[in-house]
Amino acid sequence: MKRWLHGGQTRDQISGVACCPKPTWTPGRNVVQMVIFSVFRGTGTTMMLSWQGVSGTSFACLNMLVMMYIYPHGGSGHVCQENEPGQCVQGEIVRDDPAYSDLFCWLDTFGVLFLFLLSGSQINTIKFGMSWHIFFMMNFMNPAIGATPGKIPSIIPGLYLDNPCVETFITSVAGGLLAVLATFVPFPLLNARNAFNELDSQTASIGQIWRESVVYFCGTQRSAKCVQIETRIDTLVTTSSHVQASLEDAWWESAILGRREDTRQLLLTMRENLRDMLDMLYAVKTCILQEDFQGQHQDFCEPLRPIMESMVGEALTLAELCVNSAWNSQVPETLIQALETSVGKVRRLQKELVAAYQQNYSRTSRHNDLLDESILVFALSFTARKSADLAGLVTSRHRQQQALEAGGIGCLLRARQVWSALLRKLWTSFLSTWSPSVLLECDHIKFAVRNYIAITLCFVMGVYFQGYVFTPYSPIMASTLALLISKYKNSAFTNN
Repeated sequence: MKRWLHGGQTRDQISGVACCPKPTWTPGRNVVQMVIFSVFRGTGTTMMLSWQGVSGTSFACLNMLVMMYIYPHGGSGHVCQENEPGQCVQGEIVRDDPAYSDLFCWLDTFGVLFLFLLSGSQINTIKFGMSWHIFFMMNFMNPAIGATPGKIPSIIPGLYLDNPCVETFITSVAGGLLAVLATFVPFPLLNARNAFNELDSQTASIGQIWRESVVYFCGTQRSAKCVQIETRIDTLVTTSSHVQASLEDAWWESAILGRREDTRQLLLTMRENLRDMLDMLYAVKTCILQEDFQGQHQDFCEPLRPIMESMVGEALTLAELCVNSAWNSQVPETLIQALETSVGKVRRLQKELVAAYQQNYSRTSRHNDLLDESILVFALSFTARKSADLAGLVTSRHRQQQALEAGGIGCLLRARQVWSALLRKLWTSFLSTWSPSVLLECDHIKFAVRNYIAITLCFVMGVYFQGYVFTPYSPIMASTLALLISKYKNSAFTNN
């Protein structure tokens, strides 16, 4: 069995230094690797992925520095020769550090891998952390390499610039910075800007859907228009989920660039309001598809149609104005006054719609025939109220900003917001990483066990296999697998 594992050679034949060549590795490769795994379509998302990669790499480097402190020579050694004193057996590996323990290194390797997989860290953190941990420990245990502290001194006593851990950390940071800079060429791909554009497009789509829905619903007969409206609603609801992710990742832009955190918070509020409006479109779709235009439908809708059309035009135009003003740090006083005037019109139209609804509903017979009509009127009134509430938030926010700028404390307040958000994010991230609810989740445990078995098996194969395509103490197979892990089995198979 031993001969098969090592390509037909005995352990004595392959345990020499010559059989374990030092792997060729250049720092530039790590820069490219970091860019490939970090660059994304938005600046904030790229910053987040870069931070995750650097964090995982830092933990692996920290573990390696601790191991080098415990065993300054690592696993470096030589093969016992015939002319050496009788303290060793000929052909046996003699470690340079008598205190070196192979068992302790194996426990550290597998223990750190298990902690990475079991933690609730983001997938990029786990990938880079495990990949570099495997690389460092494989070389550390290799008799031909062992610990390589370096020779070029740094400003930190005992830490050398050509130490593999230091080189890896520096090149990881450089790769992350390069990935972020790539999102600024030829123009910045800010997540906050992308979210603003998507919200603006969604608001315009909601307005168009409502206009077409009122015209169709107040008509006289069914037509293919209802299917078109249904398709538009389904498409809009499907694409709306990207906004939340863009705004969450935009936090990194606010924290690192130190600007537009207040804009991001306002966009988050707008997104919540627009999500409520989108939820109402489900009711609109159901009403339009179920309406048969029979019974009291015409008598009920005809008096309400002018008010409904006016409310749709005023309320959705108001929502579009609110979203358009979100990106402007300084909003003209005329626009604020226009928003306040429009809010008054929407409130007035709401009262007129309620009065007309009560009058026509009491005048007509109370049948279930008017159920869809009642739901549509409620959905429209709710949407109008959300538009008015949104305008109130926007105007109060801009007036508060004007007061702060006039008092000269606007910059200090924004700096305080950025730092408080940064500290809060770090604390919540730490708690979520080791939260029992995350660690004990069934799917998460399956993910950890599945990948742990595969990666540790590859590590053992990398240490002991020799011959054909295998070389002893090769980290390639295990570290590559660590970069390809996924929380979903299908995507993991595709990555492999």
